[in-house]
Amino acid sequence: MAQGRRALDLLVALLLVGSASSRALGALPPANVLGSFSLEVVEPNLGCRWVGQVVVVQQQGSDFNGTASINLVEGNSPPCLETLTGPIEGQVNGNDIIFGAAFGGIGMATFEGEVSADDQSASGTWSSGGLNGTWDAIRLANRGAPALGPWALAGLAVTLASLGVGVLRRRGTKSAA
Repeated sequence: MAQGRRALDLLVALLLVGSASSRALGALPPANVLGSFSLEVVEPNLGCRWVGQVVVVQQQGSDFNGTASINLVEGNSPPCLETLTGPIEGQVNGNDIIFGAAFGGIGMATFEGEVSADDQSASGTWSSGGLNGTWDAIRLANRGAPALGPWALAGLAVTLASLGVGVLRRRGTKSAA
């Protein structure tokens, strides 16, 4: 784990140097990657596919950090690890993104790619030692109240109208008495 942390620190240092030079060149403002994303990671040579979530908890300018946790959904364990979980740190310059994930079992994984213009998804390639593949992330919607379909809205309208008529009838009866 200490080796993974040193590699993560080195990656962040390299990102900071790149950030300073890109700011000097007038780079585009960073994409917004703050929030929760579903994450799919594929290693085609071993036939491994993991799905899970990455949560970016802090973004200050181009720099961000958070956590990632993915579970094996396709492939055999071994050689594919069942679960990969760890901290992430990275940088986004315009829509270009790079981050490191310190996963126990495989060490430091480097993810590079591009964030969509609407900041709702990202994709690219990843590598860790001799492993490599592709990744895709899709922003998860805010978990507010569930949306109601047209029939549910119609039923709600009828219910509210019935309640309103009942209240008005009771008020009318009390006024007449």
